[in-house]
Amino acid sequence: MTGWLLLCLARVRGPWWAQLLLATCALAVAPMALFLDAVGVFLREWRIVGALGQTETRCPRGHMVVLSGPSAAWTCSSCAYTYGGASGWGRCPRCRSVAAYVSCPCGLSIDNPVFELVDDAR
Repeated sequence: MTGWLLLCLARVRGPWWAQLLLATCALAVAPMALFLDAVGVFLREWRIVGALGQTETRCPRGHMVVLSGPSAAWTCSSCAYTYGGASGWGRCPRCRSVAAYVSCPCGLSIDNPVFELVDDAR
């Protein structure tokens, strides 16, 4: 939201008094825009921590899939490396890519709920 506000200020054309009026309004709104941006970052991080802390999830058919523990085994979708014991939403120990999905024994895939957010932080 803050970026949008600054973009609007940069594109203003017209008399000096109109630019000054818009800049004054933008300064009045800026604290709220920064607050909303901070809330968005906090919620995104909260979602990442929650998803990475999951120990099990359900596939679309309702089967429970264990995401961490000694019985968990994963095949990386990028390099086809098979590893075990780590979290299903974690990084591959070989190529460091983030799992976009995990597979249920029934054959269906379960999407990583925060794949885009974690992959961007790489």
